[in-house]
Amino acid sequence: MKYLGLAMAVIYIGAGIALLIKAGSSLRIPTQYTIPLGIVLIAYGAYRGYNSFKNYQ
Repeated sequence: MKYLGLAMAVIYIGAGIALLIKAGSSLRIPTQYTIPLGIVLIAYGAYRGYNSFKNYQ
């Protein structure tokens, strides 16, 4: 479960970064929604990674 939690944290952070980078180019989501959503995904991934690391240390 430790590695699954860390993997999901990396996936959330990667999805947030990808959403910020490709906000206007290939997605049909307006930019006004993609930037806050990308930031929330990165923050949630960091929170999830911290909790996963803290629980299994």
